[in-house]
Amino acid sequence: MKKLFFAASATLLLATGCSTMPDPNMSSGKDMSDMSKHMTMSTMMMKMDTDNDGTLSKEEFMKGHEGMFDRMKGPNGTIALKDMPMKDNSMMGMMMKMDTDNDGTISKEEFMKGHEAMFERMKGPSGTILLKEMH
Repeated sequence: MKKLFFAASATLLLATGCSTMPDPNMSSGKDMSDMSKHMTMSTMMMKMDTDNDGTLSKEEFMKGHEGMFDRMKGPNGTIALKDMPMKDNSMMGMMMKMDTDNDGTISKEEFMKGHEAMFERMKGPSGTILLKEMH
């Protein structure tokens, strides 16, 4: 389960280069591919841990991904799959699974449902994700 989360999150986060908080080294533009050069997955996950307890609650995880969606969305309020900087088929496959209505875009609802399902698969017995297991 941990491997699934790491692979899926790393693929999405590094493919898009998004984080829950802006990197001060980055411009405010939408060049997501450059962002991945400055942010590691561990850094992104740690920034989601807003109470710094070493775990991600569902609330922290979802709030972080809501911010990610807001930075990724285009002018029409969705993420267009055709505009994603995908580097391999596994990344595109994961994004396509989020597009549950198969319209070529990911709405905020689709994005959040996909990440909610991911959290549910990855949470431990405590109901949280332990960050030390993500390194």
